[in-house]
Amino acid sequence: MGAATRFQSAGGQRGALALLLCCVACGPGAGPPEPPPVNVVLIVIDTLRRDHLSAYGYERETSPALDRLATEAVRYDAAISQAPWTTPSIGALMTSRYPTALGIRGERNALSDELELLPEALAGAGYHTAGVISHSFLGSDWNFDQGFEVFDEEHVLGHAAVTSEGVTEVATRLAGQLAAEAEPFFLFVHYFDPHAAYVEHEASAFGGAGDYAGEVKSGLLFKELRGMTDRVDAEDLHEIRRLYDSEIRFTDGHIGRLLEQLRGSGAWDDTLVIVTADHGEEFLDHGQFGHAKSLYEELVGVPLLIKAPARLGVAPGVVEEPVALVDLYPTILEVTGVTGPDDLEGEPLLPVAPSGRPIFTETGRGGRGFAVVDGGLKLIVQRDGSCELYDLQADRAEQTDLAEARPADVERLGALVEEWREAQRGKVKGGAKVELDRERSKRIENLGYGGD
Repeated sequence: MGAATRFQSAGGQRGALALLLCCVACGPGAGPPEPPPVNVVLIVIDTLRRDHLSAYGYERETSPALDRLATEAVRYDAAISQAPWTTPSIGALMTSRYPTALGIRGERNALSDELELLPEALAGAGYHTAGVISHSFLGSDWNFDQGFEVFDEEHVLGHAAVTSEGVTEVATRLAGQLAAEAEPFFLFVHYFDPHAAYVEHEASAFGGAGDYAGEVKSGLLFKELRGMTDRVDAEDLHEIRRLYDSEIRFTDGHIGRLLEQLRGSGAWDDTLVIVTADHGEEFLDHGQFGHAKSLYEELVGVPLLIKAPARLGVAPGVVEEPVALVDLYPTILEVTGVTGPDDLEGEPLLPVAPSGRPIFTETGRGGRGFAVVDGGLKLIVQRDGSCELYDLQADRAEQTDLAEARPADVERLGALVEEWREAQRGKVKGGAKVELDRERSKRIENLGYGGD
C-alpha cells in the first residue's frame, strides 16, 4: 500500500462521536475534558551500535538529533536485543515473544498469522497505524505488515541504496496526515543505512580518508569485507569505523527531520517516542565482522531512548538496569491504556523500569546460541555446549572470560537458560517459509546473510 493512502475509516465517525460526548460532558458543572489519547512513534535504526552514539558518550558527534532527544527522554544504558539480526529481533519487539517461540532460526522464517502484533493491538483500540520500512526482512513477505493500515516498502532497495532521505520523506508526510486526524496514531519507521555496505557521506565524513590508502572503500560489499578478515590492520579498522560513523551521522540527520516534524505538529507533548536499534555490529571485537552469529554486547547491546508523553510526568534520566526489546510492547500498552495479549514476555518500562530479573537473547544463525544477563553477569552458551561468563559491570567489552574461575555462577546461570529454553519450547507459533527467488537470494547474500 502506498504512502499516499488517506486515513479515512470508521475511526472518523468515532472521532466525531468522541467530540460530541466531550462537548456534552464539558457542559455546566462538568469536570475538565479528558486529555487527548497518546500517539506512538517507534523508530528502529538497523545495525546501530550503542557505543557509537555521542548520546552514549562516543567521542565523535555521530548523533546530534538523538543527543537532543536524550535530553527529553529516559536513556537506557543496558538495553538488550533478543537476537543479533533483524527478523527475530524486531519480531520479538513486535510480539513481546522470544525468537524460539516465533519459530525464527534462518532468513526464510516468517511471523505466524496467529500472533497479535503490536500494531494489531493498537488498531483494535481505534489507532491509525502506519509503517515505513527499508529492509526486506521486515517486509510483508515476512508477515510484518499485520495490523498496519499503511505499510510502505518502496525503500527496500538492498545494500547498494542510500534510503534514509526517502524513508524520512514518506514518514514525515505520514506523520503530518496522522497528526491531523482525530484518532490517535502509531507510526513505525525503520532506517537501514548503517547496515553494510558502509557509505561515506560528504557532510558527515569526519575528516575523510586522509592519507589512508588501504583496501577499505566506501560502498565495499560485506562479503568482500569479510574476505579481508585475516589481513585487516589498525588503519583498515579505523577507516571501517569512520565510514560506519558517517552512515550513523547521516541517518541521525534524517531522524532529526522527522522529530522536528513531530515537534512542530502540535502532537509532541501527547506522543510517546521510542528510538532503538535491532542489533549492533562487530568490527573484529571478537574476531568477526558483521552480526547475526554471536551474542556479544557489540551485537545485542542496543541504544534505547524513550520520550514519555508530558502527562506522565516522567523526568529525563538514565536507567542502568538491563531491559529488553520485548519490554517495548507492554510499555506501549501501559502508556496508551490499550489491552493486549495476556502472554507477553516483557514488562512495562514506564513509569518505572523493572529490575532484578534475568533477560535472555539468542541466535539461530550459524548454529544455536543463547545468553542470559542477570545480576551484572552474562553467560553465553555456545552451540557446542561450551560457556563463557562475563562481568558486564567490570568488563562491558567482554574480554575476560570468567567461566573457569566462577563455576558456581556458570551453573546458576546455565540452569536459568535451560529453564527458559524448556518454557519456550512449549510456546512456539511458527510462520510459513518465505520463498526467495534468485534476485532476492543474491541481495540477501550481499548483505552478509544466506545459507541458514
